[in-house]
Amino acid sequence: MIHRSALITSVIVILFSAMLAASTGSLEYVDSILDLTTGYYPQALQLSSDAIPGLTEPDYSGTPMYATLTLGDARFALVVDQDGDNGRLYADVDASKSLVPIDWIQQLYDGGFLGYATFTIPTDSWTRQYRMFLVWNPSTPIAIIYFRDCYMAGQIELDGITYKMAVIDENSDGLFDDLDHDQLLIDIDQDGKLLASQDSHERYWLDAPFNIHGTVYEATS
Repeated sequence: MIHRSALITSVIVILFSAMLAASTGSLEYVDSILDLTTGYYPQALQLSSDAIPGLTEPDYSGTPMYATLTLGDARFALVVDQDGDNGRLYADVDASKSLVPIDWIQQLYDGGFLGYATFTIPTDSWTRQYRMFLVWNPSTPIAIIYFRDCYMAGQIELDGITYKMAVIDENSDGLFDDLDHDQLLIDIDQDGKLLASQDSHERYWLDAPFNIHGTVYEATS
């Protein structure tokens, strides 16, 4: 087998460089992941009664509980205004220290509430969007669960063949180049669909070598 780490590395550099991605169009942000997969790896933040300094806050009807979400290098405040079994969610979606209300879109079977918010993550030269699901359950009132509701999609060329591909931020940290936690989907049977199930032959963790048609590839940062 031929080891092709240099090839896949160059592709990842192109795909994850903001400047090159913008000029080549190799990867595009997709702000809903449900057409790709309904699976997820939940992350959790502990809510605290300790206020976050500098926030512009609304008038609360109950007891505000605070948490700080880190996406990339930016930090975003989350607040749940808890009033018995009800909770009103607020988020600082653009890291400006100003809270906006986030509507719950569904009550889950276990009594929890599901919503989503799109965060604006600043970078050195531009900003980018990152959409995320947020869950609060009155039975576990000091925790808020979160997980990604977005992915990056595009194409990759391997051995002269162009494949449809996607990158999923599985630890929901706002980054798509985390070799230890993110996943790569490649449409290796070229049926136009990306199969993201747990046992998929088109799904690869970025921290492990993977074989496509007899050639082993490896992602490096």
